[in-house]
Amino acid sequence: MEFLLGQSVSLHPKAKREDEVQIDTTVGEKNITFPTDAKLAKKVIDNCCKIAQEEGVVQRQSYKRVSKQLLRTAYFGHHPKRQKDARMARKKLRTIGKRVLRELERKLPVIVLKDYEEVFKIYLKVLTQERNTKDKIYSLHEPQVACIAKGKSGKNYEFGTKVAVVRGRKTGIISSVKRFSGNPHDSKTLEESLAQSERVRKSIGGTRPTKAATDRGFRE
Repeated sequence: MEFLLGQSVSLHPKAKREDEVQIDTTVGEKNITFPTDAKLAKKVIDNCCKIAQEEGVVQRQSYKRVSKQLLRTAYFGHHPKRQKDARMARKKLRTIGKRVLRELERKLPVIVLKDYEEVFKIYLKVLTQERNTKDKIYSLHEPQVACIAKGKSGKNYEFGTKVAVVRGRKTGIISSVKRFSGNPHDSKTLEESLAQSERVRKSIGGTRPTKAATDRGFRE
């Protein structure tokens, strides 16, 4: 990808030797629904039922109807009249999720269980994580997604990965696009972004930029 980026920059001779660059971070949003504890627990239950069907495991109970009703009850939990019922529904969904997961771990053959080891670790973390848990999981199919706040008035929180972009101040040509796992502070992305920009420029016979302008978010 760096090679392709270098070829794009090479089409603009002025960008190869531009002295000053601008750096900023944004969020590469993932295509996921807004995550809630109840919704994630319901997905764990449904996925466990699918695995049981595929592997021929006879479940004691699938909880499909029960979990569907509990998810409805968990909606709008901020309303004073629904707070208690919603809290109990979320707790019950987690309990059912752990029960179904334990049943699969008991009944699956050891050889088959090894194939699902990483998946079951994700499921267990989803069912046990709390509000202040570090490295929370917000999506089962995209477990690397992080919750990032960029101070936007329209979106308080975005779910995706942090991306740093380096562009020329005068030409506006992008010479670096770097993705970072988790939600590191903007200042921690500066060194790697500039290093990638330097590699891209040198690969096409360009020079290293000597000045970098950032916003206040990069202050430590």
